[in-house]
This record gives sequence, C-alpha cells and structure tokens, in this order.
Amino acid sequence: QYAVYWIADEWEDEAMPLLIEIYDSTDDIELRRKIVYSASEAGGEQALNFLAGVAKSDPNFDLRQYAVYWIADEWEDEAMPLLTEIYRETENVELRRKIIYSAADAGGDDALTFLTEVAKTDPDIEMRQQAVFWIADEWENRSIPLLQEVYEASDDFEFKKRVIVSLADIESEAAVDALIALARKETNSELRRQIVFWLGQMDSERAQNYLLEILGK
Repeated sequence: QYAVYWIADEWEDEAMPLLIEIYDSTDDIELRRKIVYSASEAGGEQALNFLAGVAKSDPNFDLRQYAVYWIADEWEDEAMPLLTEIYRETENVELRRKIIYSAADAGGDDALTFLTEVAKTDPDIEMRQQAVFWIADEWENRSIPLLQEVYEASDDFEFKKRVIVSLADIESEAAVDALIALARKETNSELRRQIVFWLGQMDSERAQNYLLEILGK
C-alpha cells in the first residue's frame, strides 16, 4: 500500500497503467481502496476514467461508493456529467444516495442542476426527498424558488412534507415568505397544518403575523 501511494505521488499520470494493472490483479480490498484513493490524488484523465470504471461496475459495492466520493471531491463540476450517467445507469439505492450526497458536497451549478432534476423527475420518492434535503442544506436561500417549484409540481403527500421541512430548516425570511405563499395556495388541510406548524417554530415576526392572521379568521 505504501508503494502504491508513492507510485501515484511521484509519477502521477504515468503511474496509472501500473496502478490499474495492480488493481485488476488483486482481490485485496484494502489495497484496491488504496489504489482508488491514490488515483484520485494523481488526478488527470486516466485517473478519472479508471475511477469511473470502478464506480460503474466494480463487484465490491463499497469500492464503487468510494470511487464516486473521490470523483466528486477531486473533479467537482467536471465530474457531474459522469456522476449523472452513473446515477441513471444504476438501480442500486445506496449508490444513488451516495451520488446525491457527493454532488451536494461538490457544489456548483452543475450539481444543483443534477439534484433539481432528481427532485423533479426521479420515480423513487426517497431519492427525490434526499435531493430536496441536500438542495436546501447546501444552497439555502438560492434553493427556495426551486423548492417551491418542486412542491407545486408534486402530488405526493410525503414528498411535499419533506419540502416543507426543508424550507423551514433554511430559517430565513425568504423561506418564511415561501411557506406563507404555499400555505395560502394549499388545498390539502393536513399539508396546510404542516406548514402552519413549521411557521410556528420559526423565529420570525412575519411568520407570527401570518399565524395571527389565520387565527383571526
């Protein structure tokens, strides 16, 4: 493992054919893990292509997740088309969760675009909820119009509840305004109660005024 580190550190892109050969010839998971890490440290196109291959098809699931993490961490926006491709090709829920998290961790416009697409269109509601959580957590006020949009476009009760909580977690006046706007339009009484509940948890004069307004009706 120590030799693998120095091969990658000193020879970088020139080292990749040798690292790939070692990876393919060993069943030692810890050594393979070290090669994945060393490839990310070496950087370059060969390293990215190698890690993409691991992320897409390695028989060991932990190594696939590890490769996804380093692709996002080291290549950031450049990695997003690749991570999007892997996400669409896999049905493994854990790997999809890892890609969503890694995209959020990488940040940037391409990551936000990817997560917004997941939040709007993924057939798996859990993945949509995960995307909403990370959009709100990482982009905060910038995410508010997107969260309103995905809320209004959805008919799923549990998904809408997740969006409400994510908006409340932002804890800004813009988030308060968004929740009030959703409450005014919402026809489902239980969802409206959910919005009112979370507005009541927010330290906002605007939220308190809205609550007084509906109490007075």
